[in-house]
Amino acid sequence: MLTRAALKNPYAVFAICMIALILGAVSYQKMRVDIFPEIKLPSILVTTFYRGLSPSEMEGAITLKMEQRFVEASYVEHIESQSLSGMSYIKVFFQPDYGIDSAQSELTSLAYSIIRLLPPGVYPPSVYKFGVSSLPVGYLSISSDTLGPKEIRDLAYFNVRQQIATIPGISFGPPLGGKVRQITVFLDQQRLLARGVSPSEVVNALNAQSAIIPAGDIKIGDLDYYVYSNSLVDVVDKINDIPIKIVNGTPVLIRDIGTAADSAAVQTSIVRVNGREATYIPITRQEGANTLEVTDGIRAKLSKLTEIPAGTTVKFLYDQSLYIRQAIANLQKEGLLGAGLAGLMIFIFLASVKAALVVGLAIPLSLTAALVALYLTGQSAEQARSLYYPQVYANANTVAGAGVSNPRFLVGGGLLRENQTTFTGGVIANQRIYDFGYTSNLVESSKLAERAQGQDVSARRALVLLYVQRAYLNSLKRRRLVQIAEETVRERGIIAGQIETLYRQQLKSKLDFDLAHVELVNAQSLLVRSRNDLKASYADLNRTMGIAGADDYVLEDISVEVRPQKTLESLINESLSHPEVKRAKEQTASADARLTATKRQYLPTVSAIASGGTFDPFDARQNQQTGGWWMAGAMVSMPLFTGFLIENQVVEANANRQAASAATSSIEQALTQQVTNAYLDTLTFAQQITLAEEQVKTAQEALQLSKQRYKLGLGTVVEVTQSEVAVTAAQTRLAETQFDYKIAEVTLAYTSQGDDTGRILLLSRATQPAPDTVSRLEGPRTPAN
Repeated sequence: MLTRAALKNPYAVFAICMIALILGAVSYQKMRVDIFPEIKLPSILVTTFYRGLSPSEMEGAITLKMEQRFVEASYVEHIESQSLSGMSYIKVFFQPDYGIDSAQSELTSLAYSIIRLLPPGVYPPSVYKFGVSSLPVGYLSISSDTLGPKEIRDLAYFNVRQQIATIPGISFGPPLGGKVRQITVFLDQQRLLARGVSPSEVVNALNAQSAIIPAGDIKIGDLDYYVYSNSLVDVVDKINDIPIKIVNGTPVLIRDIGTAADSAAVQTSIVRVNGREATYIPITRQEGANTLEVTDGIRAKLSKLTEIPAGTTVKFLYDQSLYIRQAIANLQKEGLLGAGLAGLMIFIFLASVKAALVVGLAIPLSLTAALVALYLTGQSAEQARSLYYPQVYANANTVAGAGVSNPRFLVGGGLLRENQTTFTGGVIANQRIYDFGYTSNLVESSKLAERAQGQDVSARRALVLLYVQRAYLNSLKRRRLVQIAEETVRERGIIAGQIETLYRQQLKSKLDFDLAHVELVNAQSLLVRSRNDLKASYADLNRTMGIAGADDYVLEDISVEVRPQKTLESLINESLSHPEVKRAKEQTASADARLTATKRQYLPTVSAIASGGTFDPFDARQNQQTGGWWMAGAMVSMPLFTGFLIENQVVEANANRQAASAATSSIEQALTQQVTNAYLDTLTFAQQITLAEEQVKTAQEALQLSKQRYKLGLGTVVEVTQSEVAVTAAQTRLAETQFDYKIAEVTLAYTSQGDDTGRILLLSRATQPAPDTVSRLEGPRTPAN
């Protein structure tokens, strides 16, 4: 029907073809071209900086609090975090259908809503979109023969970034390398001590003398004067004249205790280009932007940069658009080659210029129609080389029934029968009989992949168990610290009460009474903080279990005794049976089977074919039989040339196999390292437990002695309070060490055994006296005051 309509309306067909060509050309020009397809996986990266904090302090003071707030966001899929020295990185993944802009806006509001809960002085969190578009499309390097590292970075930050910001679709971060300029006051410790000045007083003086405070205006007569109270210095040397305090009637200036200088912060990154120290700006594209347009805009802007000092070079390095341009060039060349070869084959065998032109025009028309569809659906251009080459197969047919063999090529290009309009309808069935192991290897690859998924589930289950156990042990540690704090409050309350009674009887001084009261307040403050930490640990336990649980739990105690461990060598051998390793090995075996199946495509395929249907020539003049027909046959097919399709598939399968093998080796090495680290942690904490127990015993003996001395009037209340502080610190250290040992123990069990981590806590519970051997996790209840 379609052929008949086309023959009756040739001008309409010509117009449709021209429209397709024009729309295809326009779509090709406007289509986003990139090295990676657009991946709808919205994720947001939140970074927070606070210099001076250790990774564990960053996790407790910043990362954990922000994670607990981010779970309130909509459509969160999962959260990943990493705490480093002075840095916190939190990556929040959302459901694929959630908009990245909405996710960024929501996380920004949540991040800034808890700034008041973070430690004072922390930098405000930065919220970035993270995805494939976040990968750099190149690096803009700035190097100079005349400028130093500090001046190069200032040039990149304040000059170059401002000029390239106008390029459509561009995005970039802060420059890396070089030195960050800062005004530093170098203090002399001897001068500080001689004049009785502390560093905090210097900081307060600098803050007070470096401010702009609005003072309003003054109206005198008909004129209105603005009043400026700007105390900011415009020359570094003037900082040396800022007064700090008055000592003995003489003001102490900055220059009396140190020197202000235009210096740089501690350099944390070094960049070298061709041996020269430089700074580079990572260039990324905004979501939906065209990589080629961004890189073209950068190259065009480089020749127009202004205020670049002599001897300074600005280059665009690692241009990722070169690979895209090469792929487009290959696509165009191979498309023309495919159309030419197809037309040439038609001309050789049919000896018809018209037929060759029809085929030669059909390929670009199909391509332009595909480009229009890709553009309208928002897809990017991708390459598939093999379909542009002719597909040549060797066929051998044996037929029984009413069907006839189709030789595909007719001698001399002559038609077997005259052109006619016919209608044929029916069904065809094709059954593969033998393919030299192609299908069996594909099936085996799928089975191995399914088993790998099963091992992945086991690995994730073991990881969840590890997280739950660590959270449980952390809650136990926090509860033990609360118990120590409560005992400390009780002991100090008794001592404070006794001293208060003696003070009212004028047997003790006001100093003793005040010191005892201060230590009691400190103990109460420690108790409040410990209870808050315990509640935070319960929230973390709920998060690891994936439930909206209670605010409080009744936790079962476990034994914290030190048990002998297996040898490191045996633990490493056990780690080779970890579900992660099994999953990686199954994936490697699956890749091997797929590689074998891909290679078997070179071999023949034996198939059985059966078909049936009806035939009508729509021409009564032709004496042809009409009605139903059937046929059955066998076919042997072998690829001779597939446009390098099979070759490329073999290369891809081999690369996947090598990647899977490398991943297996990497996982084995990582587990070996984790087992070693956890094993050494258990040894370290076991030794520290012994030392902490001795320290607790010594501190308790010292406390009893100080109490006796105080009662006899031989000691002071300071000795008693110091002894109490020492006992509390020793007990706290012992509790932390014991539970850190248990955490290291379950971590060692996970890394060495994977799917059997739960037995550690079960064995620990089994050592408890009956009947408290049943594992339980109950709640809620009201915490005791």
